[in-house]
Amino acid sequence: MMLHENEDLQVFYQPGKARYLVVTFGPLAMLADGRTLWAGEPLQKLDVPLLCFMAKAPHWYPEASLRPALESCRAVLAAHACRIGYGFSMGAHGAIRHARALGLDSVVACAPQWTIDPARLGPGIPNLHGKYHRPDRHEGMELVDFPEAARLYLLYDPHRPADDWHAAQVAQHIAPTRRVRMPFLGHGTVRAFTSTTLLAMLMEAARARDDELVQRVARHARRANPARELLLARRNLPARYERGLALMRRGAAKAPPARQSEGWLDFARQAVLLDRAAEARELAEAALAVSKGRGAVAEEARRLLARLDGPASP
Repeated sequence: MMLHENEDLQVFYQPGKARYLVVTFGPLAMLADGRTLWAGEPLQKLDVPLLCFMAKAPHWYPEASLRPALESCRAVLAAHACRIGYGFSMGAHGAIRHARALGLDSVVACAPQWTIDPARLGPGIPNLHGKYHRPDRHEGMELVDFPEAARLYLLYDPHRPADDWHAAQVAQHIAPTRRVRMPFLGHGTVRAFTSTTLLAMLMEAARARDDELVQRVARHARRANPARELLLARRNLPARYERGLALMRRGAAKAPPARQSEGWLDFARQAVLLDRAAEARELAEAALAVSKGRGAVAEEARRLLARLDGPASP
């Protein structure tokens, strides 16, 4: 049920029988379409009530966008004494940013950005979202305010420099932060909780504000994640090609097709540099097959195969 719509966002309510409300904010990769609720499907299966904010554009949920929507949410918020925020990347920023206004008791934030203001990024931190920064909308967007009695669980991969920097900034400015490190998952730490069982465990741990239980659930989810072996494999490049390729061959079938095709292409590139043409061809063909011949990975795989099949150098 849509509760509110304005030029910047849509707000939905999905009822449930659980004793707590989950408040989610959609990420950059899932903008509002009038019907999709971020985390809506798993939370519906769990019978957990959901209040969902979906951005219509990449705006990182400025106050001016949310303020008009709050009045339409008051009845839903008042009906639930316990409220948990949940978001990923841009959505995680939104959940932290508006925790006080929404009266959240805890927030699970997966790989949030502390800011997208290029002028505030640390030395060497890539400007991944600077093109979306608008001084008129994002002045003072840095995450510094959070309910003192609430708890913030920040899930991120410490081996990803940008996410590690943003996590450090959030923790420095928000005292109730509990860092939950999830190495070898990349930016997509949220993908470790696609299982409804694991998501339910995470939400229950956050509801109880049980720091140790949140860490244990995250550790279990990280180890069970099918993409983890592929990320481990790719991190072996370029120095430990053989070891990485062995991990890639072992874990590829368990990972999503997009991750598989990216991994095969990475190893195909490295095989070319190592002058292992036959192996490079095999790996590029694997990338092409898994991608079903579509998308940027498929295009690059075709170019690589064309080079391998071209005339030999004199």
